[in-house]
Amino acid sequence: MYSEYLNAELDDEIYKHLPEYKRYLDLLRTIGAWQFEKEAFVKVANERSDLTDGETPISILEKLYNYSIIGFYRAGGRGHGGSEYVFRYKETRTKFDPTAFRFRVHSGLIEVLGLKKSTV
Repeated sequence: MYSEYLNAELDDEIYKHLPEYKRYLDLLRTIGAWQFEKEAFVKVANERSDLTDGETPISILEKLYNYSIIGFYRAGGRGHGGSEYVFRYKETRTKFDPTAFRFRVHSGLIEVLGLKKSTV
């Protein structure tokens, strides 16, 4: 139920600013996993150019991050742990990291997108 609610909220809030976001969600559906590597996204985006509207895979990832649909992996420092996934809604001042290699879809969207909750 929460997944459906969150998806409806996204429709209300994001569509006005990013009408193509549903096509970008289809890219995530194609990957099929809650967590994914950048290479997997780039491959799917290049294969599904009908969904990308001329955008680069990295610019699409940035847009998804800017609306907290995905977060990027940030490794912890100096062997003390602290690795985490950064989502914009939690860290509003943190910019998208185009060098990130791993991403995670917001947990509230797993069900509505039909993603598997497996680890990379």
